[in-house]
Amino acid sequence: MNTSSHVPTMAYLPAPVEAIAGVWKFSRPPHFKAVAHSLPGHLLHWVAKGSYTLKTNGREYRVKTGDLIYYHESEEVVWTGDASRVVFYSVGFLAPRYQPLPIAQRVIRADAAMKASFLRLYKIWDGGSNRNQFEIHALMNTMLNALERIARNQPSHHLATADSPWWRAEAGIRERRLFRPSLSDLARLAGVGRGVLIRSCKKATSMPPIQRIRDIRMEEARGLIAFAHMNFSQIADYLDYTRVHEFSREFAAFHHKSPSEFRQSLRLHTVCRPSLGRRTGQSPSLQGASLSLKPA
Repeated sequence: MNTSSHVPTMAYLPAPVEAIAGVWKFSRPPHFKAVAHSLPGHLLHWVAKGSYTLKTNGREYRVKTGDLIYYHESEEVVWTGDASRVVFYSVGFLAPRYQPLPIAQRVIRADAAMKASFLRLYKIWDGGSNRNQFEIHALMNTMLNALERIARNQPSHHLATADSPWWRAEAGIRERRLFRPSLSDLARLAGVGRGVLIRSCKKATSMPPIQRIRDIRMEEARGLIAFAHMNFSQIADYLDYTRVHEFSREFAAFHHKSPSEFRQSLRLHTVCRPSLGRRTGQSPSLQGASLSLKPA
């Protein structure tokens, strides 16, 4: 066959998942209550046992055995347990090209294949230095493909919805990493005027937009210091501060510890952090990490 005139078409197809932060198994006692924030990046849970009430992004869910819960960036999570003990598996991963699930599709039912993938992923990851990285990434991609399929074919089962212009704007903050947006920017994201946005934010969060945005920014900063191999100048740049001193002052005022003091307190507790590179520079990569939660 004469191929002299045939020029192959070259295509660059980047991997959707750049790195995996960790795979964990957690247990929560009956009547457990907590307010926390998810990890930077993407986080996926599968509930193996138990039930509880979850509030996040202005929605309330009755989570039960067999549910999948998806989080993006440092989302606020309010957990209210019932009389059951909850056991769930969790995987954190970095995938800048992966489009976050819609807010209305954050809690959905897992199928048998997803359950099997989660259990297999945890078993391999728990193998430590002998873990097979190729099988781990293959499973992760399979799980994301299944997640897209499941989300398309079933509705989320939230109990109550507080859908509002503010929650739309807040989703845009996280998706676009707009950690220091103007009110005009947020109003455009929500498709409303500034006055409507301000009233919507106060109704949804009981605080004005500037305060709420600061809270989001400071929780993201906390997560980056805890889980990222980034210096404070890089974190300040990531969060859109023009000067690292401005970032340090605001962090200390909010968390009652300077960034250095906070990082040192984590080292004393031997927290292992994934690397989440700069938004404006090289694509970030993750290493092993643990949540600030007690595993089962």
